[in-house]
Amino acid sequence: TLATLRASLQARWEASKFWSDQEAREGLNESLRWWNLLTGQWKRTETLLTVASQVWYALSSTLVYTVQVQFGSLPMEQTSVEDLDNARAGWEGETTATGAPVPTRPTFWAPAGLKSIAIWPADSVGGVTMVVDGVRATPTLVADTDFIDLGQEELDTLLGETLHRLSFKEGGKRLASTA
Repeated sequence: TLATLRASLQARWEASKFWSDQEAREGLNESLRWWNLLTGQWKRTETLLTVASQVWYALSSTLVYTVQVQFGSLPMEQTSVEDLDNARAGWEGETTATGAPVPTRPTFWAPAGLKSIAIWPADSVGGVTMVVDGVRATPTLVADTDFIDLGQEELDTLLGETLHRLSFKEGGKRLASTA
């Protein structure tokens, strides 16, 4: 829980506490965001059905970053909307029924914001399952009873990072001791 994390933070620092409860909460939440960015701790899988000739797909929730997209059971390659624009003028109008040199199945996907992706070429028939795996937004601890599920080895790293962040307030020897 947030209350347990704050108590553990104080226990790791032998000297007097140099932060407020609010600063501890903010430091812990910032450390959790970095942890999620570096490890992809909080994952989410979303399943969509393709729609005939549709290129743009909205996701039901925010994904901080998308890791993988599959069309049916086949993985798709990641690209960017800019690369699609540069490589294929009119790519948004191409479907799997367009004919050569356009592939007969969607082969590329591109992130298009935190809640949408694009595919190329569009599925001409529709109704195929597309699986999107990604990392969801980091949980934010607000109340003392809010909790996260991490192992002790992860908590040690999280608490060390939080102490380092909090020590920027003091600088000098305190900051150096957390490096």
